Amino acid sequence: SLAGDLFPVERRLAMLAVWAGMLGAGGLVGQTIAGWISPVIGWRWPFIIAAVPSLIAAVLVAFLNEPQRGRCEEALQDKFEEEEAAQKEHWTYTERINCKKMRAIFRIRTNLLGFVQGAPGCVPWGILLAYMTDFLAQDKGLPL
Repeated sequence: SLAGDLFPVERRLAMLAVWAGMLGAGGLVGQTIAGWISPVIGWRWPFIIAAVPSLIAAVLVAFLNEPQRGRCEEALQDKFEEEEAAQKEHWTYTERINCKKMRAIFRIRTNLLGFVQGAPGCVPWGILLAYMTDFLAQDKGLPL
């Protein structure tokens, strides 16, 4: 939703790809730093080090202006332009998803199947990474 409000359609996929890449890179970098630092200065320090960029980002985000909802959506451009041309108050996009709309979305079989096949894939990767770290450290004797 936020990506849709921040980026026009032609840039949105690229920005989502960057976001997804950074999400994966964050896990990789975090695990790597934890593996180097934990044996030297203790297991608590990787958590503290990982918290610093998060706290900085939280402070920065607190000062950002929230984008106008729907401003980058092609289907709403005419409405926004009409309001700007008439110099009226800013038109506000108020559409929200509710349970009735979610049921309508999931009545489309493709949407339902996409959700069902994707949901289980969210859990195993995190579990696998945590398990492998413990397995390699405890059973194989590798340092954290």
